[in-house]
Amino acid sequence: MDAAEFETLSTAPSHVFANGMMRRVFPQVVDSILELLDRNDQASDSLANLRDSFLLDSPIPKPSSTQAMVPAYAWRDALSSVGNSWFNLPSYVGESLFYYLLLDAFGYFDYLSCNYDRDPFLSWKARELFAVIGRTDFGASQHLSMRGNLLASLWGNLADAAHANYREAGDAELNSGSLLVDDLDMACVKLAESASVGIVADNAGAELLADLILAAAILRAGDTSTVTVYLKQRPYFISDATANDFETTLSAMISVDERLSVLRTFVRDGRLRVVTHWFFQSPLHYCQLPEDLAEHIGGHEITIVKGDLNYRRLLADRIAPATYPLAALLPDLHTSLLILRTMKSDICAGLPPETVSELESSVPDWRFSGRFAVAHYIE
Repeated sequence: MDAAEFETLSTAPSHVFANGMMRRVFPQVVDSILELLDRNDQASDSLANLRDSFLLDSPIPKPSSTQAMVPAYAWRDALSSVGNSWFNLPSYVGESLFYYLLLDAFGYFDYLSCNYDRDPFLSWKARELFAVIGRTDFGASQHLSMRGNLLASLWGNLADAAHANYREAGDAELNSGSLLVDDLDMACVKLAESASVGIVADNAGAELLADLILAAAILRAGDTSTVTVYLKQRPYFISDATANDFETTLSAMISVDERLSVLRTFVRDGRLRVVTHWFFQSPLHYCQLPEDLAEHIGGHEITIVKGDLNYRRLLADRIAPATYPLAALLPDLHTSLLILRTMKSDICAGLPPETVSELESSVPDWRFSGRFAVAHYIE
């Protein structure tokens, strides 16, 4: 079957996991924001209306402003969904629209709102960051192998496993049975000989902390002259890492261990760079990558792409058989790719047939439980 013929993940009832996320999880996200607000906050009614559009299956509300939906072509499909049901959309379009409407209802885009330019998820990010910093042995992280650093970055959202000890012994435990595809050794060879490396980040908190330790290890270990970390321009999915999160994480790390000030030196010398782009918080997939960002990413010898959502966007949310060749689904980004993903959705490809057969018979939720991961290297 040709890759273009595969069905796209949808929020329709036939796609049980994505539909369930819309029906259960998103109203809970809104309620969590409402709990942080004063009852008299002007955002409360707008947020409640957004929540009820899921609970009552009422029409998708219209945003109060579309000025931040830039460029317009990227949001055309999402805007055309306004007034329809949440439960019959391409899944990623629906998710992107929800988080835009959440920020809009919160007052993030409104100059006159007390919530203007305020990250509604900041307290959650900060709580996780400072909890994991208190448990992390940064001294031990200095001696971790490149493979160990990649594993820590991969499992970064599982803070206890990936960060608490930074032990090589922990690597074997994480790798045993949980890593369904392990191309890390090939990636380590490529990293050691690459002058320019990209890291497309996923989550703030523990994961971004691990990404920065990984970046420092890459810059210290081989011939790499620059590492570029790609981040969101503004809040997006709950814990997505922004440029502000980068600065907060960097400052917090240095405050507890002065040896990490080398990261600040790397930034000052232009060796550790941050790039933000509207694409990362848009409803587009990587096959629709804008020319300027494609040129930037294509300038790296290798780019590490993090997380479940970036994985889905690389595959354009196409529902292929789990054994279908991964490379056949990927756009050509003119860079080698290391895809690090903990599995939290139905989309997957490139797995060995025997692995899929065993998981299907013994672990019903293996695709989305977060207990399994892949590390795909694509030359």
